[in-house]
Parts: sequence; structure tokens; C-alpha cells
Amino acid sequence: MKQDWIYLNFNDFVMSLNTLFAIMWQNDWEQLVNMYELLFNGNKDSVVIIYFVSFIELANLIFINIIIAFIIDTYQSIDLTLKAESEAKDQK
Repeated sequence: MKQDWIYLNFNDFVMSLNTLFAIMWQNDWEQLVNMYELLFNGNKDSVVIIYFVSFIELANLIFINIIIAFIIDTYQSIDLTLKAESEAKDQK
């Protein structure tokens, strides 16, 4: 077991955020889910899997939408700036 796994837990709020951030970036999430399945001794396998898979799906969908929205907004503002500059040159 790697020493980095020590920091991926839900012991307190900061460590929970760190764990969820690592999962959001798809950082060996299968190993983390397996670790929590072993922790619960197979009693709550479906709950653990549903939690982690739903978090991954929601985090990725939201994160990807934010990045795409940022790219589209930047493109539109650059396009408006270029149009305004070309109109200013045409008026001279």
C-alpha cells in the first residue's frame, strides 16, 4: 500500500475534500472504491459504489460544463472585440 493513500480518507472535512478532489480528477478512483468496500466488509457494497459513481458522474459533468462555458464565453468576447475594432477602422 502506498503512503499517498493515507491522505485519501473521510476523517475530517479537509481530508474529505482532498479525497473527493482526487476522485474528481479520476485519480485511481477504482482503488479508492475498493478500499472503502473492504472497509465496510462487503456489507454496503452497493451504497459505496453508488455514492462514488454518482459523485464521479456529477463532478465530471459539472466540471466539463464549466470549462466549455468558459471557452465559449472567451471566444464570444474576443469575437465582439474584433468586430468592434474592425467597425472602428471602417469608420475612419
